[in-house]
Amino acid sequence: MQSRRLPWDERAVSPVIGTVLLVGIVAMTMTLLGTALFGGGLFEQSSSAEFTYQTESGTVKIGVTDVRGLSADDTEIRIKGGPSCGTWDGSGSIEKGDVTEIDSTDCSFSNGDVIQIVTPDRLLDTYEVRGT
Repeated sequence: MQSRRLPWDERAVSPVIGTVLLVGIVAMTMTLLGTALFGGGLFEQSSSAEFTYQTESGTVKIGVTDVRGLSADDTEIRIKGGPSCGTWDGSGSIEKGDVTEIDSTDCSFSNGDVIQIVTPDRLLDTYEVRGT
């Protein structure tokens, strides 16, 4: 049996179709992956925040420098191993620049005590009291 060779211009287009399909599949996969990782909502993002602290004559001011998904009603301030000092002042969501303060009328604290900021599911931040 003799094999027959086709001239170049009579070859099938299957290599081109295969390449186009491969590029299309890779592009769709990368689009889905990018959407899922960068804000597509497939992964639930937990609340987070960064705080600054200032201690003055028995009062601790707590300021928010960065925040994501934090509610004032669900944010508790307490002394580690001690009583709760209450929730964040105000209601609704906590925004960048918000400030609350605690003093001896809210809860009793002294030098070396650790103030914790917590939500129902996690510890957000701690601060060791200095200079009261």
